[in-house]
Amino acid sequence: MCGYGTTCSVNVSQSSAVTDRYIAYLGANSTALPPPTLQETSDSVYVTWTYSGWRISLSASPTVTFGTTTVTASANADVGPTPYYIEIFNENGTRLDVCGSGTACSFSYTPPLFTATNLVAFVSDYSTALPPAGIEASSNVVQVDRLIL
Repeated sequence: MCGYGTTCSVNVSQSSAVTDRYIAYLGANSTALPPPTLQETSDSVYVTWTYSGWRISLSASPTVTFGTTTVTASANADVGPTPYYIEIFNENGTRLDVCGSGTACSFSYTPPLFTATNLVAFVSDYSTALPPAGIEASSNVVQVDRLIL
């Protein structure tokens, strides 16, 4: 909890393999979540604590003026010979794409008009729930907006 300034940092650690979701809140000093008199909420960030060696990143054009953008999740190894999948979700928990082989998973995405959408990818067991079961790695969160100019 930070009482002043424009940034707030905290060190976190885990002793076992787990994926945590972090959200920052701006509001009254309180231990309640969300705090009373909530003014702002940050985007979610997922952090996976594991010693498996898996890594994954996510990329997409952040602003789409017309139509679609290509969303690509890239893993550091081929998921094909493993029990894992590359899965991409939106912040509402909808799985948008899944790939069972290769190091990359790409699809064409049309975000809703005038609404920022956050996307995140995982190397995990096959799952339709967010966060998925058996997470080995979680990606950065990518925000995509669709504007009409």
